[in-house]
Amino acid sequence: MNTFCKYYLVLLMAMVLLAECKCFGQTHYIDSLIKASENSNLINNDRIGLLISIYKAYDYEEQYYKGKPYLDTALELALKNGLIERVADVKVELGRYYLTADDYVEAQRLLIEAKRTYKFENYVGKACVPLKYLGLIYYQKDNYSEAISYLDEAISEADLGKFNVESFTSKYLKALALTKIDSLDEAYHIFMNILSQPDSIVSRQRRMETNVGTGDVFLKKNKLDSASYYYLTAYTFFDHEKNVSAISYAGTKLANLYLIQNRVDSALMIAMRCYTIADSTKNKSLKYEAAKIISDAYLKKNNFKDAFYFLNVYDSLRGILYDEENDKKLLQFNIKAQKADNEAQQRLNEKEALQQQKVKNTFIGAFILTTLLLIISLVSIKQNRKKTLALKKSKDEVQHALNKLQNTQEELIRQEKLASLGKMVAGIAHEIQNPLNFVKNFSESSVQLIDEIAKANQEEQPQLLNELSENMGRIQEHSNRASGIVRSMLMYSRNESFEKQKTDINIMLNDFIPLAYEGLHSSDPVFSCRVEKNFAELPLVLCSAQDISRVLLNLLTNAFYAVNDKKKTANEYFLPLVIIKTQVVEEGIKITIRDNGKGIPDAIKEKIFEPFYTTKPAGTGTGLGLSLSYDLIKAHRGTLKVESRLDVYTEFSVTLPLSEN
Repeated sequence: MNTFCKYYLVLLMAMVLLAECKCFGQTHYIDSLIKASENSNLINNDRIGLLISIYKAYDYEEQYYKGKPYLDTALELALKNGLIERVADVKVELGRYYLTADDYVEAQRLLIEAKRTYKFENYVGKACVPLKYLGLIYYQKDNYSEAISYLDEAISEADLGKFNVESFTSKYLKALALTKIDSLDEAYHIFMNILSQPDSIVSRQRRMETNVGTGDVFLKKNKLDSASYYYLTAYTFFDHEKNVSAISYAGTKLANLYLIQNRVDSALMIAMRCYTIADSTKNKSLKYEAAKIISDAYLKKNNFKDAFYFLNVYDSLRGILYDEENDKKLLQFNIKAQKADNEAQQRLNEKEALQQQKVKNTFIGAFILTTLLLIISLVSIKQNRKKTLALKKSKDEVQHALNKLQNTQEELIRQEKLASLGKMVAGIAHEIQNPLNFVKNFSESSVQLIDEIAKANQEEQPQLLNELSENMGRIQEHSNRASGIVRSMLMYSRNESFEKQKTDINIMLNDFIPLAYEGLHSSDPVFSCRVEKNFAELPLVLCSAQDISRVLLNLLTNAFYAVNDKKKTANEYFLPLVIIKTQVVEEGIKITIRDNGKGIPDAIKEKIFEPFYTTKPAGTGTGLGLSLSYDLIKAHRGTLKVESRLDVYTEFSVTLPLSEN
C-alpha cells in the first residue's frame, strides 16, 4: 500500500475537531484544561469531556502519547459511574490513539465496541465516527473493499443523525479508496460534490485535502497538467498556513508527479523537504514515501550512492510499517466482531419477534370478528350486484365524458396561451421603447457632434471624434437590445415547425458549447470557466435540429452566465465549473447541464418557465428563453426539468424520445 497518508489521515481527524481553536498549540491552554479538570465541583460527565479535550489538544500538537493517561483516567471514571455513552466516546478516542500508534488490532477492538454501544443503545448517528476510523484502518492496510463497506455504513449513520461534517469526511475517505481501485469517475464525482459545498460544511483545510484527492484521480487518468494544478494549489495553501503534516502530504504527491514528468530537480527538492519534515515529526509513513521518491530521483541523476542510501531507508521503514502477522490478527478479530454483532442482532430480533407475536394474538380475535361482519356484508353485496353493474356503466360513461373534457381543456389552454400574446404586446412595447429612446437621443447628439467636428480646429477634432465613436457604440448596443427583444418574441409566438431529421446530439453540443462560452467571453473578457464533458455513445434522435439547438444554446448560455455571476462575489477559492453529460435512458436520451453558480431559490423554481420571468438583472434578459425552450421540448414529447440547491448548483435536464412512436 502507498502509506504516505496514513499518519496524516489520522491526524486530520483531530484537526477537523479542533480547527476552530488554534490556541491548542499553546501550552498554557492545555494547562488551563488540566486545571479545570481537577475542579472538585465538576460533575463526572463534564470532567470526562475535559479529559477527552486534553487528549485532543496534545494530539493536535502531534504529542498524542502525552494525552494517553488522560484517556485512561476518563475511561475508568466513565466505567465506574455507568456512563454508557461516555464509555463509547472515550473508546473512540483510544481507538484513534492506537490507530496513530500503528496498533491496528487494539484500535479495531475499541472502535467496534464503541460502534456496537452507539447502535444498540440507539444513539442516533453517533456510530458514524468509529465506523469512519474502521474504514481508515482497512484503507491503510490496502483492503479497500472492506474500507468502502465501513465508510458507506458511516455515511448512512451520519446522514441519519444529520452530522454533515462527518458525512463529508467519510465521503472524502471513500473517494480516496475508490481512486485506489480505479473507480475514478465515482471518486471524481464525490470530490466535486465536496468542493461544491458551502464553507459552513466543508472547511478550507478539507477543500485543499480534496484537491489532493482530485489530483490523484487526474494522475491515474494520465492528465498530468490537471493533476499538477490540484496538487500545487493544495501544496501552496498548506505552505502558507505552515501546516507541516499537510505540507508533507501534498508535497509528496507533487514530488511524485514531477518525477513522472522528468522534472527531477524539482521532485528532489520537494521530496527532501517532505523527508526532513517527516523525520522531525517522527512520521514513518510520510518518511517512507519521501525516501522512495528521493531514491528514484537520485537514480535518474545517476547518483547511485545516494540512491542506494535512501533505498535502504525505504526498505527498513517498509519492514516496520508492514506486519503480516498483525494483518492476520486484524482479520481474525474482524471475523469474531462480526459474529458477536450477528449474535446480538439475533437476540434483538428474537425479542422483537416475541413482541410481534403478542400483537398478532391480539389481532386474531379482531380478525375473527371482522370475518363475521364481512360474511354479513357479502350477503348484502350480492343483493346489490345488479345495482353495482349499473353504476359501473354510468361511471364508464362519465369517465369518457371527463377524458373528452380534459382534451378540450388542453386545447383551450393552448389557444389561451396564443391569445395571451396580445396582452403581452404592451409589455414588449414598453421594453422596446427604452432602447429606442436611447438610439434616438444618441443619434441626435451624433448629428450635433458632426456639425461641431466640421467647425472645430485640429486640436479639438480628436476629442469630438472620440465622443462620436462612443455614441455610435451606444446606438449599436441599444439597437441590439431592441432587436433581441423582437427576435425572442417572434420565436416565442411562431407556430410552424421545422422538418425533423436524424440528429447527433453529441455533435450538436460540441458545436454550441464553444459558441455559448465565447458569447459570454466576448462581453466579459476576464470570464473563464472549466468545462467538463461526459458524453455517452448516443443513437441518432429524430428531432428538429433548429429547435433543439435553440434550447441547448439557451441552457448553456444560462449556465456560463450563472458561474460568472457567482465568481464576481465568491471567495478566491471558487472555481467556476459547468458539466455537460449525455446518457441513454429508458425514455430515450438525456442531456444534463450542471453549473456550480448561485442556484435558484425554491420560491421561484416553478416560475422560471413562465414567459417574461427572469432572474437576471433588469435590462439583461427578456425572460423568454426558458419558456420557449420548455415549449420546444414539450413539442418533441420530451421533458425539461430543473434541480437546484441555493449557492451550490443548478442542473437542467432534457429528455428526448428517440423517435415519434
